Amino acid sequence: MRFLAYPIKNLRRRPGRTLFAAIGVSLAIATFVSMTVLFGGITDQWKTNLDADGVHRVILQDKQIDWLASSLPDSVAAEIADLPSVRSAEGELLSFLTTENGIAILASGWASDSARWSGLELVAGTRPPAGANDMAMIGETAASALGLGVGDKLALDGLEVEIAGIFKVRDVLTGGRLFLPLRGLQKQMFRDGTVTLVNVMLEQPESSEGVREVESFIAANYPSLSVRQTAQLSQDNRVIDFLNVLRRAVIWIVSLIGVAGTANIMLMAVNERRSEIGLLVALGWSPMRIVSVFLAEGVALSSVSGMAGVGLGVVIIELIRNSATLAVFLSGSMSLAVALQALALAVGIGTVSSILPAIRAVNVPADTALRSV
Repeated sequence: MRFLAYPIKNLRRRPGRTLFAAIGVSLAIATFVSMTVLFGGITDQWKTNLDADGVHRVILQDKQIDWLASSLPDSVAAEIADLPSVRSAEGELLSFLTTENGIAILASGWASDSARWSGLELVAGTRPPAGANDMAMIGETAASALGLGVGDKLALDGLEVEIAGIFKVRDVLTGGRLFLPLRGLQKQMFRDGTVTLVNVMLEQPESSEGVREVESFIAANYPSLSVRQTAQLSQDNRVIDFLNVLRRAVIWIVSLIGVAGTANIMLMAVNERRSEIGLLVALGWSPMRIVSVFLAEGVALSSVSGMAGVGLGVVIIELIRNSATLAVFLSGSMSLAVALQALALAVGIGTVSSILPAIRAVNVPADTALRSV
């Protein structure tokens, strides 16, 4: 009998048991795929978003658990902009607003004359004209999820804005966001004269002198504020840290469930096939070859289940992307790297879950096993 045919034959002759084990592994892999795609890149997206706009440093209130709760005078931006090493500095107000349907959307307020508006590639419509505080631009993801088009009205916590334009998805975070003129958002949030953070664009970003000048000015005049690198925004956000810890915990739990289920199936198979194992030993099979058979059986089961899990994960991602409630928060697309990681995890589950059964199989005495033939 060919080596690979033997484990496959054993899996096929117990379809019910194999199916239940496959379902457990598939769910583990589907969870890994969906959570990795939807949440995995969130820690890098703020940096990617700001880097695309040419932002080199960010000023915000220090020691905040969630830096979205930061609050500082918008006059800080003008003061920073006057420094010789600074090309420009712009205040930005960030907040989650709720639609009439109870869907939360992340809104950003930019100055009407900000150069960052030109960084949003229009798909339809125009940018809000100067002074039009009741007009906004929305990302393709959010527009699709909310069923909005150019000229439509969107009610947000008592504020009604007109969609002036829809912009192309640049990254996960921008696709589900709403951008409004700063003055309009400040008025809606009763935060006249304040912003969440100040984005700083330096004349020479590669020079440390400019950074030191900004840091020295803030330390001397606003000790309650801090200057951060763009990469620090997500790293210092404890809410995002919590989400990542939660994501990893869920993946570990479902992976352990997959290992336990597969190991249980394999142990039952060893107990039922004691006579077969004894016969193989009597025929001259080495312990290593018997171990390899059971490892191959576990890996084959988990690999096929892993491919099914990848497919299921893609379905979950699409369902979430088509959900108005979640699409404005979560986005992302399947990649080859994630698929390969998922399959590697599936192989790991199959290998780990087969080690103990394989060891038990080689420890079955041949004479004892043959008595049950």
